[in-house]
Amino acid sequence: MTGMRSEKAIRSDDPRAIPPSWRRTMDTARKLYKWHVDQRLGWAALSMNELALREQAVGDRLAYEVTVLGVALWSASREHTCRLGDVALLDAAAICRRFAQDNRLPAILPDMPPGNGGDTLPPADELILVAAAVEQLLIAHAEEPLVPGTPAGPDRLGYRILELRAYPENIGNGHAGWRSSIRYARESLGRAQQKLDSGEWTITKADRAAVRATGLCDSSAPAYDYPATPKADPAGPSWLQRACRLVHLDTHLRAAAEPLPRQPDGTLARMKLLLSAHGMLCDDLESAVTELDAMWALETVLDSAAWEQQHVPPLLKQQTAAVEAAIDELATFLHHLLDDARP
Repeated sequence: MTGMRSEKAIRSDDPRAIPPSWRRTMDTARKLYKWHVDQRLGWAALSMNELALREQAVGDRLAYEVTVLGVALWSASREHTCRLGDVALLDAAAICRRFAQDNRLPAILPDMPPGNGGDTLPPADELILVAAAVEQLLIAHAEEPLVPGTPAGPDRLGYRILELRAYPENIGNGHAGWRSSIRYARESLGRAQQKLDSGEWTITKADRAAVRATGLCDSSAPAYDYPATPKADPAGPSWLQRACRLVHLDTHLRAAAEPLPRQPDGTLARMKLLLSAHGMLCDDLESAVTELDAMWALETVLDSAAWEQQHVPPLLKQQTAAVEAAIDELATFLHHLLDDARP
């Protein structure tokens, strides 16, 4: 289905006939732009002073480029009568090329509220350079993989945004990729084991109740029954079933941790810290799961395996597998707590 457009006529009340909101478009444009400057241009490795000097040197060009990027994405959605997530990045790049060749923006522009924090169109004498830079940014996003040596993936904006969310490494300005979250969860598990072994942490009845409330120590196997697939897959549950279970597990971990009282010194209970660190791993998947679950619900042609091939980026699968492994380690630790004869 990638790259294919329906031959059916689009009704005027179909959401695809309505260009996306400018705010949503700009939120998406900023994600593409930030990753490009942080990773491809290396800004994430700069110190705060170096970053300030770089931003000062380019001046208003940053605001101009991200706004023109938003206009290109919005125009591509409008011209090709597709949802924002279905915009082909190369279609948006072609629109930028047209901006540069004609040295003008389209006659129909989105409704841009004034003073909306950086939504600034370039003056006429800078449009050619700005549009050319944005065109190259879009081509790079369409044709160059986020991680060298991996497939670039389908030329679809929604797919690329899913990849950016699942990018495993540091993404600059204080934000970290999921590998950092995995390391933190495993470090919290290691600290819990050390404090248990040293006698600094004595497991309480409340701790044990929280362990049971997680559902990780039940004798029954975990259920992978949502969302339903047309037929059982001998390879095991689908990615969406596995990811939905993890998102659901986050709710269990939060609920199990909530009643735990603070320690005598007023700090959070160690069990609460442990469960919360692992719950955040599951929570990090929620936005992708929500989006892809809605897309799968509308699928009428592809089976689960073929649909995953076209819609679930390998980076997202890697993130899901890493979270599952961390949760399995937590479950093993919690099992030992319940089996331990200490009070």
